[in-house]
Amino acid sequence: MAASAFLPTTLEEIKQRGWDALDVVLVSGDSYIDSPYIGTAVIGRVLEKAGYRVGIIAQPNIASPDDITRLGEPRLFWGVTGGSVDSMVANYTASRRKRRKDDYTPGGVNDRRPNRAVIAYTNLIQRFFKGTAPIVLGGIEASLRRVAHYDFWDDAIRRSILFDAKADYLLYGMAERSVVQLADALKKRDIFIDTIQMVCKQVNLLISYLNLIKLILFTSITLVFLRFLPSFCDKNQQSSSFQQLL
Repeated sequence: MAASAFLPTTLEEIKQRGWDALDVVLVSGDSYIDSPYIGTAVIGRVLEKAGYRVGIIAQPNIASPDDITRLGEPRLFWGVTGGSVDSMVANYTASRRKRRKDDYTPGGVNDRRPNRAVIAYTNLIQRFFKGTAPIVLGGIEASLRRVAHYDFWDDAIRRSILFDAKADYLLYGMAERSVVQLADALKKRDIFIDTIQMVCKQVNLLISYLNLIKLILFTSITLVFLRFLPSFCDKNQQSSSFQQLL
């Protein structure tokens, strides 16, 4: 089959390629648009070029197993993204009114993307695939929530989305190189994933951290994050590889 063909979205399309299973399944809050402007499609094509078998599940129904189980279980990992737009921004205006339209949903009707889609999709995978392959978060929704952050919708500080989603890894930013390196490492069962840039995971070891909760007890949330974000960005630039979340 020509390399320009759409990435598989059904079991029939997997069989047409002569494959028995996929290496990676990408789950997205957008409809599948095979375009360089759509992050999920780009990541899928990059992995495909690297020799991996990739399929896409677009906007799965979170109330049913039918969509999420359509392609079977991947050999290496699940890739989960809320889509090209943060799901809460896609679903609500700044005044917290429900949006009626979604440019990344067929027909433009806003009825397919769940709130906090990254968490919803990860929970969906874990519900129907017990002890499954690693779940890797990515995209704008995950990237902006990779550390403790102020959440406008809850008007509160939320912890890293890795904790709430109970995922294994998070790739932030563009991550085209990192996702291939992560796939290579998982394929080889390489324990040195820590050397891959733009990868986050949970750890229990306290190395160097800023206790936001303690600071909030003595000052305002605004002042805390004015102090925290520059410090985080500076350390992020100094780090050559792995971000560890406590």
